Amino acid sequence: MVKVGIATRTLFQQSGIFTSVLDSASILLAFNPPKLVIRALKAYSNRITEASGIALITYTEGVADPALEEEIKELFDIHLHMDGSTLSVAGADGVNEAPYRITDQGMLIG
Repeated sequence: MVKVGIATRTLFQQSGIFTSVLDSASILLAFNPPKLVIRALKAYSNRITEASGIALITYTEGVADPALEEEIKELFDIHLHMDGSTLSVAGADGVNEAPYRITDQGMLIG
C-alpha cells in the first residue's frame, strides 16, 4: 500500500483528479482470507480518495461468500451491476436501471 500511496500522490500533483481501476478483485477474493481482502480493499480505496481520485473495483459475483460481498459493497458509495442485459447503478439517491448491449463499437446503453 505504500507504493499505492506514493503513486496516487504523484498522480494527484500532476493532474488534480484521476481514476484508478482494480480489475478484478475476484482473484483476491478466491485465494486470500476474507479479512485480508477487506483490509486491502479498504486501504486501496482510502489511498485513492485521499489523493482526490476515484477508485473503481470490479469483481465477479458469486466468487466469494455473499456476506463478504455485502461487506465489500459497504466500502464504496456507488455500485454498478451488469447482468448481461440490464445496467443498474445504485447510490445514495436510489437505483437507476437501463438496458445495455455490448457491440464492436463498445457498450450501448438505452
